[in-house]
Amino acid sequence: ERACVKVFNSSTFTDMHSERDHLNHFVYPAVRLFWGRRGVEFSWVDFRWGGITDRESGSAQTVQTCLLGVLGSGIEMAHGV
Repeated sequence: ERACVKVFNSSTFTDMHSERDHLNHFVYPAVRLFWGRRGVEFSWVDFRWGGITDRESGSAQTVQTCLLGVLGSGIEMAHGV
């Protein structure tokens, strides 16, 4: 079975735009290529892109939606992570 690493990005919608853009356009693709050559699947989810709706954000459902996304990934989480 192939090893898999999945990263989840989440922050407020009013900050970290340039940092997240840099991660999504440069860092994560390079990391995916690096680990892919070693047999490790790397992927990421940015909740800024379609993961959180305005309605969810306005009704304090952001954390719940993010956690459901993590749980739905099928990745086993260690206690305390």
